[in-house]
Amino acid sequence: MGGDLTEQEKSALIFTGEGSTNACIARKIHLSTDGLASLVARLMKRSGARNRANLVVRAVQMGWMTITLSDEFSVIERLTELPGTIQ
Repeated sequence: MGGDLTEQEKSALIFTGEGSTNACIARKIHLSTDGLASLVARLMKRSGARNRANLVVRAVQMGWMTITLSDEFSVIERLTELPGTIQ
């Protein structure tokens, strides 16, 4: 399933990787909690992830994002837009 990630998908992955709750992520990206749940479910289906933690792992494996640790051990994600990433 080719294509690029939408801005909402990128943001949802970043905030999921940071451990934010669905309610918090939904507020940050201006979606209802049901809308966010649908977006995350679509990302999980496209990536083959079993749960939210596995979604972040799969996103890294698939090149959708990278994760680095800062000196304070907070997670910082940088999403990449490579050919073959999801829409």
